[in-house]
This record gives sequence, structure tokens and C-alpha cells, in this order.
Amino acid sequence: MKKLILLLLFIPLVSFGQDLEKEKLKTVVNTFFEGFHSKDSLLIVSVIDKSFDLNSTSLKEGKGVLTNINGDNFVSAIISRPDSPVWKEKLLSFNIKIDGPLANVWVDYEFWLALISKLMVLLQMFGLIMSFGWMIN
Repeated sequence: MKKLILLLLFIPLVSFGQDLEKEKLKTVVNTFFEGFHSKDSLLIVSVIDKSFDLNSTSLKEGKGVLTNINGDNFVSAIISRPDSPVWKEKLLSFNIKIDGPLANVWVDYEFWLALISKLMVLLQMFGLIMSFGWMIN
């Protein structure tokens, strides 16, 4: 009975600790995007590992292709990106899984381009559309 009581007292502490870790992970993602939008390489590298690589997938001629981009090249591409059009990722929700020292963060977000946003405002003014945006889930 004493073990059961101790276990019941310990469970909320574990959950509270995981919530703190999830908040830290959200902060890392938010910091990355803040650096991305401001083209601040120091802010970006403050939250990525030195050996960071970016992998992306695409379809070419119906076949899956994996592309690997060196992290340094990725950061250089971000900070050298032209000022126009302005990109904006609006982070909507986080799905965070933690397993010991490994964490996986999936983020639902909307991707906006400034010139598209301006067009949207004009169309909304004339009642031609209710809302518009690119959503990537």
C-alpha cells in the first residue's frame, strides 16, 4: 500500500517534468523560426547542433528522392535569401514526443508570402474571397 501511495505521488512529478521539457522544445523551434525570419545566423545556430544536416524528400519522375543539405549551407542560404518576397511561417500546433534523450517535434504551420498576403487583403476588401493561405500539414 505504501508503494502504491508513493507511485501515485511520483506520477504527477514525471508529467510536470515532461511538460517543462516540452516547453523547452517549443522555445527551440520558436527561436529557430525567429532567427529564420530575421535572417539572424547567430540565433539560428544557437538552437541547432554543430553537425546539423537537413534532409528533404521530393518526387522526381514518380520516384522518391532524398536530398541532404549541409547545415552550414542551409544557414547560409537562409541569411542570403532576398528580402522580397517576405516569408512567414505561422506555427499552429506542436506534437512533441520525448523518449529519454531523444525528442521528436511535429509542427503544424501555415506558410505565407507577403505578396500573396497583400493580394489576399485586396480580394477580401472587395468580398471576392473569405480567406486565403497556403497550408502545409
